Amino acid sequence: NSQTHNTSWQRNLWNVVTTRKIWPGFFVQLGIVGGLYAFIGLWGVPYLRDVHGLSRADAAGYMTITLLSFAIGALFFGWFSDWVGKRKSVLIGGMSLYTCSWLLLIFSNWSPGLSGQLLFGLMGFSGSSFVITFAAAKEVIHPELAGMAVSIVNTGCFIGAALIQPLFGWMADRTWDGRIQDGVRIYTSGDYSNGLLMMLFFAIIGLFATCMVRETHCNNITVGKGDKS
Repeated sequence: NSQTHNTSWQRNLWNVVTTRKIWPGFFVQLGIVGGLYAFIGLWGVPYLRDVHGLSRADAAGYMTITLLSFAIGALFFGWFSDWVGKRKSVLIGGMSLYTCSWLLLIFSNWSPGLSGQLLFGLMGFSGSSFVITFAAAKEVIHPELAGMAVSIVNTGCFIGAALIQPLFGWMADRTWDGRIQDGVRIYTSGDYSNGLLMMLFFAIIGLFATCMVRETHCNNITVGKGDKS
């Protein structure tokens, strides 16, 4: 009956939520994908416009490079992880590169042009390695609960984006001088640096979380190799 079905569903959800091995993937997505989505979707274009003097169209081109690299990287990291039979080590490598891309963006003397395009391409490509967290979540829990596990991990990126987008603005507003042009707030390099450092902080949280991901060697560790039903 429906009551039994509801009880079973709630019990399954509780079993997933209390499985500690799935939660590192949640924090990987919160810190890394949340920050990347917030930057690509909202703050990247104003940053390139105000700090590096690019037109809105040219700045949007950098976001396009990031998105295309992200799409290519998602295919690559999924394939590469399966090919080498590793989850955790590939994820750590990708997320280390992603964190380095923020360090380069904030602290290196890059400039618009080829170096900037390569930097934004690296950010998108390496950030896409988060896709491994989906497979990692499926492989640390019984296959019957895999859908719930993946869903919980995936909420990390949406919660991260929802938190980081307004936090970036709040950080920039702390030192904003009140300048407005055509109804749009204009921030200085110093204003943006506060938000970018916050992005780096979240990237480091995500990188730390990758170190807690369980290595499954691309096999479900809760069932025997011959019993994955």
